[in-house]
Amino acid sequence: MLLTRQSKWLQHCAVALALTTIFSLVSVFTFVLVSKTWSEFNDLLLWCLTELLPTVFLYQYFPSYGEISKQLEIALKLIPVFSLSISSFIVWFFRIRRNKASIYHHLDGPQLLDGKKAINHFKKLVKCEDSTGLKLHNNMPLPMLRELQNFLIHGMQGSGKSNLIKYHLQQIIIRGDKTLIYDIKGEYTELFYDERTTLISVYDARSAVWNISQDINSLAMAELFTEAVLTEGSGNESFWINSARAVLKGVIAGLVKRSKKWGWLELNRVLFSSDEELHQWLSKYYVQASGLIKPEDKTSASIRAVIASQLPWIGEVSELWKNTEISFSLKQWLNNNDKPTLIIQGDLNAPTLSSALITAMMSVTTGLVLSRPDNGNERIWLVLDELGNLNKSQSLTRVLSLGRSKGVCTIAGTQSLSQIQSIYGDKEAETILSLFGNVIALKLGPSGGSAESASQSLGKRRVEYITKSRNEKGEITHSLQQESMAIVPPEAIIHLPQPTKKYGVDGYVLLSGLNAVYKVHWPIYTNFKKVAEARIEKIIKPTTIKKKNRLSRKKAS
Repeated sequence: MLLTRQSKWLQHCAVALALTTIFSLVSVFTFVLVSKTWSEFNDLLLWCLTELLPTVFLYQYFPSYGEISKQLEIALKLIPVFSLSISSFIVWFFRIRRNKASIYHHLDGPQLLDGKKAINHFKKLVKCEDSTGLKLHNNMPLPMLRELQNFLIHGMQGSGKSNLIKYHLQQIIIRGDKTLIYDIKGEYTELFYDERTTLISVYDARSAVWNISQDINSLAMAELFTEAVLTEGSGNESFWINSARAVLKGVIAGLVKRSKKWGWLELNRVLFSSDEELHQWLSKYYVQASGLIKPEDKTSASIRAVIASQLPWIGEVSELWKNTEISFSLKQWLNNNDKPTLIIQGDLNAPTLSSALITAMMSVTTGLVLSRPDNGNERIWLVLDELGNLNKSQSLTRVLSLGRSKGVCTIAGTQSLSQIQSIYGDKEAETILSLFGNVIALKLGPSGGSAESASQSLGKRRVEYITKSRNEKGEITHSLQQESMAIVPPEAIIHLPQPTKKYGVDGYVLLSGLNAVYKVHWPIYTNFKKVAEARIEKIIKPTTIKKKNRLSRKKAS
């Protein structure tokens, strides 16, 4: 069983107290024998046992013994002090210092630092940088420019990941920065939804409706939308996915050309119209895709199957949002400061809809932001907890690599780096992960290779150590060996203490360019107040169709 920091210190204190008692008794008895004050000490000891202790326990006051020799009085005061000092040194030298010692001599590369060493090292290296920005830890305020290097927080369920994201998010919202939050479970809605927040949710009664006609008004924006909502699978499916994207792009192109005001109802009606109607639409508005949809054609049927399997949620959105009065535009949100916080709510019971909607809105936001002039002083935050729930999108790579000059910062959370690898593939995932300059690794599980991946991401260092070998003659020889080894081994990540409200959270922090990995301890932040309900279910009124009765039809005839 792993010992917590508190239990280790309690053990150290118990050992020091035991040594102090032993040294004090030995020293006192030695002193009274040498100084020939045994009879006086014997009377004092007898008085303590027969009068002092019973009186204190029974009558709750201390009786007076009288005068003792000055020599014995000084000895009884100084001996415990010296004994405690010697005991503390022994505990530090043989228990604390030796446990921290390593057989490895550091040669090159980043080092692992913790406690005050980590904080002092951090403050020393960043003190010459610009003004103070987000606090990574209460004692570790980041310079403003380092916010633009993006944040990745990964750890298993219950590792404290969401608590740290809330801690950072609270600072961002207090500053008044524009913030897009993906909230899959409603936990951010209940803490941060107020009058300065816009909520986008298909199933929440407080939600605004995304007015896509205001934001998707060109072929370029249509391409971003289609790439986000139609996800690629294996390589054999790429033709069908790209064909379905072309068809969806053609539908949107026609809607844009026909009217400036169109919405989800019009998109759903045209996209799921008959083969004849859709073919005519594409022939008129987007001839490049007209050959993909033909009546009674096997290729067309396969493309329609992809659309039907990945985009059925468009019909659900069009139905649930058709009577919503509040309209929302990403373009207007970026240009106005009235409501700087945007929460896009997901639903664990509707994963396809949730993933498509957040990915589409993030992609369109990325396109709008990257088309603006450079502005490194502005801050636009993308807070994407559970990054593995998003669809595969090239917009994520674009915003991480190109968003710096526009003031875009990303805080992404995931339970495992393998989630990113399974969505994007090893090479593309490696590119994405390399674009996060501020990385926090929390407790991870022992199986699945997550801890190994996290250990590799924190880097390696070069060390030197002495090896001992014995030859055939029994002679012992020593030699120096050099080796590159992990700064933080996988076992250290796996065996981090389980976070609790009493203990807090332990994790490892890598900040690009500081040539160190910090082991940091955070408290569990509990100063978050619930300000709203996580969700207020939308009341869906059933659609009724009025039918004429038989008598009415007879009269009409």
